Amino acid sequence: MQSQAGSSMDASVTKMATESMAQNMAGGGMQVDDGTMEDILEKLKILNYMISFAQTWPSTKGHNYRPLTRTYFCAPAGNLNEQYFYFASLTAWLVSICGGKIDAPDQFDDPNVVSTNIIQALKDLDLPVRDIMPSKIRQGFGDSVLLTLSMLTDQALKEKGFQFVTPTYPADKYDDDMNIEDPSAVGDDGIIDDIAVREDSDDDVCTT
Repeated sequence: MQSQAGSSMDASVTKMATESMAQNMAGGGMQVDDGTMEDILEKLKILNYMISFAQTWPSTKGHNYRPLTRTYFCAPAGNLNEQYFYFASLTAWLVSICGGKIDAPDQFDDPNVVSTNIIQALKDLDLPVRDIMPSKIRQGFGDSVLLTLSMLTDQALKEKGFQFVTPTYPADKYDDDMNIEDPSAVGDDGIIDDIAVREDSDDDVCTT
């Protein structure tokens, strides 16, 4: 039988998700960048999250964390309580990698307290929180959740010694000094007409 605290958390998360979905529908729907979640997932794979987090991190023992999909935190999942707890636990693990301090969440913790702790942990790591809404974090999905995970995965990779380098591409090289002896030989399409015109000479004239 589920405890009263667990039921309260389920009801709270469900209510917030329902209200958010209603607001989005009224406003025409909020566009979620699926590419952001895909990028987060790739960075989590580099951090070996299915081993370091899902199987060996002490606070996750007894919980079954399935591999994330490329859109998992973009929209409400079938089990909102499970989705929020996955986000909160993953965030706590990433904060610990970044050298921050945060209490590992329990499945029956008050989501308001957990969300407040997450915001404070981000501030302690000097990460910007201006665009992260606490009320949106409590949903367990959406822009604020994606932004939180994106910043933390970037920071965690830096702590692990990974460097992000902007790719450089070789400049296109063209022969700007190409000599054109006879400008009139350039056709309307900009292509040099390579047709030799032979002038008639006296030797070519037939005489009778």
